[in-house]
Amino acid sequence: MNNEWLDKMPSCRALFLPEGISDHCPARVTLSEICKTRKAFQFCNVWTKHPQFQATVQEGWNEGIEGCMMFQVVRRLKLLKKKLRKLHSQAFRDIVSEAKEDREALKLAQKLLQTCPNNTEFQQGENMAYQKFRKSSYLDEVFLQQISKATWIRLGDDNTRYFYSVIKYRKLKQVTTQLKNTEGVWQTDPAVIAKLFVEYYEDILGTVTKHRVKAHALINQGNVLSEEQQDRLVDIFLSKGGEKGYIPD
Repeated sequence: MNNEWLDKMPSCRALFLPEGISDHCPARVTLSEICKTRKAFQFCNVWTKHPQFQATVQEGWNEGIEGCMMFQVVRRLKLLKKKLRKLHSQAFRDIVSEAKEDREALKLAQKLLQTCPNNTEFQQGENMAYQKFRKSSYLDEVFLQQISKATWIRLGDDNTRYFYSVIKYRKLKQVTTQLKNTEGVWQTDPAVIAKLFVEYYEDILGTVTKHRVKAHALINQGNVLSEEQQDRLVDIFLSKGGEKGYIPD
């Protein structure tokens, strides 16, 4: 597969059939549409470059939440995700296309400056376009580098094509196009595949129940120390002065 194949046929699967009397296995390629699902939350490093990032995080973390400490932490993280998604949609949704537009604007400003190098207005326009493109191209490359999870020696080189290539291959590897059910039959319907995953983990982890069994009820079913035995253990420990690390015989 190459980039042109992935651009035109991003979702496909190949089934290699028995070779029979030939010395090659025939391959049956099936094309299908990728089932769109909600993407999991992922923290983007470019968010930290925004001037409102610190204020957004502080505002989300200072929300008044009632409940135990763990519940407060989980609830604040959920609220913070909403605020960060909003920041992303406002400032970084079109970061790649913005960098391309800034590149073209810089080219136009430089061409205009070449027609009249001594023009002060053209000089200022070229400098502003250069600074704007420098910032947007850096953020664009940081964003693509994180998505591709590729390690590059230094930022500044134009590796956009390479990053996009890595992203395509990673998406292809993560897509589950077919899965065997318990009867050994291959299933290709995305809804059926999702159901198979749910049934598999329900069989391992169980299902949600409204009547939870308390821990002490399970503990009392086994052998436990009587109150007399507990008092003897405490007396032995206190008789040794409560030394750290002491274990009675």
